[in-house]
Amino acid sequence: MKQLITILSLLLMVCANAQTPTDSVPIIRCWELQAEYPGGQDELFKFLGKNIKYPKLAKDCGCQGTVYIEFTVDINGVVGNVKLLKGVLCGGDVQYDGNGKVLDKKEQLPGNETSCIPAAQQMADEAIRVVKMMPKWLPGKQNGKPVKVKMTLPVNFKISH
Repeated sequence: MKQLITILSLLLMVCANAQTPTDSVPIIRCWELQAEYPGGQDELFKFLGKNIKYPKLAKDCGCQGTVYIEFTVDINGVVGNVKLLKGVLCGGDVQYDGNGKVLDKKEQLPGNETSCIPAAQQMADEAIRVVKMMPKWLPGKQNGKPVKVKMTLPVNFKISH
């Protein structure tokens, strides 16, 4: 059985300014020039395709879907604050808490379809691991100056036969 990981090209943005309590540098969510992976999207796809390993348990459970990872790119291009926004579970999407753990599983799926929750967690962990490995990006810019930006990267795990 051939395994295929498809990486979605969308980097979503929401127009708003935010400031974290531990960081006095505002995070820009709507910018003039988007932060960019070195070499552009094609190189980003190569990096993700080379480094993401489909978790065995997820393959065995037939678990597939899109994992959404949020991260920041600071004024120096450093990727940080990597976290899971939304993950998957066999049978459909599920919501996770702020720590990347599945919310009350009985509310997520009817019946006993929760046996692959660890597989979904492994998929989320793998996407986070690879995003944390990324090299420096070209920072986003606002008014011609580098700014810290918040990004969302959808990572699609798909099993193909």
